[in-house]
Amino acid sequence: MTHATNIPSNIPSANHVKTLVDGTPTGMFDIVPDITSNIIPDIVPDATPDITSTSASTSAFDIASSIVPDTTSDTTSDTTSSITSNMTLATNSAIPATPVKGRLYGLGIGPGDPELLTLKAHRILRSVPVVAYPTMENGKVLARAIVADYLRPEQIELPMPLPFSPTRSSQPAYDLAAEAIARHLSAGRDVAVLCEGEPFLYGSFMYIFNRLSNQFHTEVVPGISSTMASAAALGVPLTYRNDVLSIMPATLDAEVLRDRLSVADAAVIIKLGRHFAKVREVLLDLGLFSRALYIERATMPNQRIVAIADIDPAEVPYWALVMIPSLQKSVT
Repeated sequence: MTHATNIPSNIPSANHVKTLVDGTPTGMFDIVPDITSNIIPDIVPDATPDITSTSASTSAFDIASSIVPDTTSDTTSDTTSSITSNMTLATNSAIPATPVKGRLYGLGIGPGDPELLTLKAHRILRSVPVVAYPTMENGKVLARAIVADYLRPEQIELPMPLPFSPTRSSQPAYDLAAEAIARHLSAGRDVAVLCEGEPFLYGSFMYIFNRLSNQFHTEVVPGISSTMASAAALGVPLTYRNDVLSIMPATLDAEVLRDRLSVADAAVIIKLGRHFAKVREVLLDLGLFSRALYIERATMPNQRIVAIADIDPAEVPYWALVMIPSLQKSVT
């Protein structure tokens, strides 16, 4: 076999070239076709006859090893880096870019007064491309009404119809709402879900959070709850010193309400609606009726504070509560 003479020192050795691709024992001509076709023929113009006569058991890599000297100069590293870089670029260009997922926000928008919206909730509300909010089947939309003046015309609005019925489960409705929100998030659009009061205190956003927070980056922005706003509107401190505050829904059975209220230093009974008569009887039985304060739609334009003894049970809305503040204690 005729060997090349005066071979430049910047030609990588066959052993070195072999390791460029992950150490797989493949022939050099299969691994780096640009080196074989451009470098080898120029150096060894008469190598073909010898390669042809070589036994079938001799690999192309062995042949390349016999004609390309092993050199470890810095130029070899440059050549290797160039080859590897080109291979990486080619591979990356063939992979489609993965779309960036949108971010999910649960915005606590407070009890009803638009001015009680936090600065952070306002900033996010103004910046997101999609705004979702619960709606009632009769078409009433309380959450949107609270922030209506802050919405932008170009924002996509996503109503979430919910039954709010004692005889029907709302879970299928939340499933549909979560699916609609997820489509926007998967397309890279941020979504803000409005929630009256505080999202994690009996808030509707909790059910969206449970469905989507493990799939998308989620941030919850706290809001002022109706319980705290009601205390301010009524002008009474809720608790003193070491007193314990209990918050409970009026939907509980009478016996459960009685047990909880009998050991509470202070209490707030929410979601009154059609349960007011039951709550009133429990309060009378426990001797708490004289301490109880009634308020409905706290901080809203139609807020109403009435003596609990004057309430007609048939007219009590869902957005009403009874507050039993702590007995006043002096500072010692």
